[in-house]
Amino acid sequence: MRKALKKRIQEYIILSKEDSKSMLKKKLFCRVKRTSFPVSIVDYEIKDYLGENQNIDKLKKYVDNFGNKFKKIHLYLWSNLNGTQKTTVASWIAKELILKDFDCQFVLMDTLLKLLVSFNDNQDEINKYLRCDFLVLDDSFDSKKVTVYRSGYQIPFLDNFLRQRLEGYQKATCFTSNFSIDSIDESVFGKSICDLVDRNISLPMEFNDKVAKKYKFNIEELWG
Repeated sequence: MRKALKKRIQEYIILSKEDSKSMLKKKLFCRVKRTSFPVSIVDYEIKDYLGENQNIDKLKKYVDNFGNKFKKIHLYLWSNLNGTQKTTVASWIAKELILKDFDCQFVLMDTLLKLLVSFNDNQDEINKYLRCDFLVLDDSFDSKKVTVYRSGYQIPFLDNFLRQRLEGYQKATCFTSNFSIDSIDESVFGKSICDLVDRNISLPMEFNDKVAKKYKFNIEELWG
């Protein structure tokens, strides 16, 4: 009788844990859906990361200690190769912070720039990106993906946004880019922005392809 009761209690505990996980996942799904992050990130775990691991331990610490240590610290994840999972890892950071009830948002730099210079009344949407706890700014400083006109009239708008967010509100921002900070095109994005990013990013993280690094070849050149 006691064994049967004990077994039923154990089964109930297991079911309760499964129900709790299911409810947590549904809650996370709903919260992610309200952002611009892909909902597929809900099922992504950092153990699924296939690249180099040298940055992952640092990013785990960043997530674990975000509230009391890193909420003013900005990240710069870059690689001159495509497919190194920079955006995926940045989205994973956001997912983990959403679970901790932080407000996280995702926006392409090109989308943000268009929003900033639009004549429409977009201030509420701009404020959403300006004041959230953690912002992933994807495809940053790539002149092939960010439309900057020759006159450069949009750049002061981007400069003002970044200056307010990084140094005014001091809200954590994660840039993903195919360019190192040193190789951002100053003729396109301006010296002021280059200097702003450089002085606010203490530890840029390069993401390399594991196979490419092992065999010391450039994948882009290999397929070129």
